[in-house]
Amino acid sequence: MHLEGALSAPIRAFAEESCDRQCFDVLGSGPSLGTAGYSAAKLVEAAGIHAVAQDSEEFFHLNFFVERPTVTPAILYAPSEGGAASRSSELVDTLGQLGRPTLVVTDRAGFGCGQTELLVPQVREWFAPIVQTVPAALLAAHAADLRGVPHYRGHIGPWIGARGAGLVRNSKIELNRE
Repeated sequence: MHLEGALSAPIRAFAEESCDRQCFDVLGSGPSLGTAGYSAAKLVEAAGIHAVAQDSEEFFHLNFFVERPTVTPAILYAPSEGGAASRSSELVDTLGQLGRPTLVVTDRAGFGCGQTELLVPQVREWFAPIVQTVPAALLAAHAADLRGVPHYRGHIGPWIGARGAGLVRNSKIELNRE
């Protein structure tokens, strides 16, 4: 079975459970922080969900303190052999104690400690984003589908300025030559 096929059902279930949520924390460390940024971007672009990428360690100093943690889902990219594996394990426990709905993308069964867990193939930490982007893209696609919204807000209404990459293509390039 392809990676997409094995992950689609549990990802869709997490998307269904989180369908009414408007804000997500997307967490990772090292190369997986790059995946967190990608994943947050896809959730915004595809489904209009306010998603914030954050370093896993910084969660303990910042996002830990959000009001109403039980309504702010977290997605954690946590390779079991990564440099931050022990801290990611502590983070999984902390997310559970806060009652935060959590999706843990990892490569070792049981690493998610009872949270919704997605298993991806184990690769060297540097290459983890290659396999982690599959669940990130699937989650964004399922969230958009369940919410009935078109990607990029359909480039209509207040988002019409983005049509045809207008916000990029029509930007003035001005050089300050002092």
